Amino acid sequence: MEEAEIIGLELLSDSEREILMKTLTEEYPKIQRQVKNLVKLKLQIKTYKKDGPKKKYSLNLSIETPNKVIKSSDANWNFAKVLHKVITQAKTEIEHIYRVSEQGKDYTSSKASKIKQD
Repeated sequence: MEEAEIIGLELLSDSEREILMKTLTEEYPKIQRQVKNLVKLKLQIKTYKKDGPKKKYSLNLSIETPNKVIKSSDANWNFAKVLHKVITQAKTEIEHIYRVSEQGKDYTSSKASKIKQD
């Protein structure tokens, strides 16, 4: 992950760092495949501590390409949940912008294929 920058890594515990690294090593190649010219992936982590033992996590993900910057952000009490949600939002936005999900599909309609068979 040479193009990935993680800000706020020191705010996470060891188990949360493991979750982050595992998720990024799984999802980063998928994002690279969807965005052909990935310049930089930047993840900013913030924590908010209310009156109690739990922390609230706020994540901001920015994916820089030569012609677009794709951003997604979310906040939640569960770190793994907010991480997956931010990555899913970014991948959905990539599919919307680059029409990745439509690549490789055959667009011939059923009527056109019936006409060819006759």
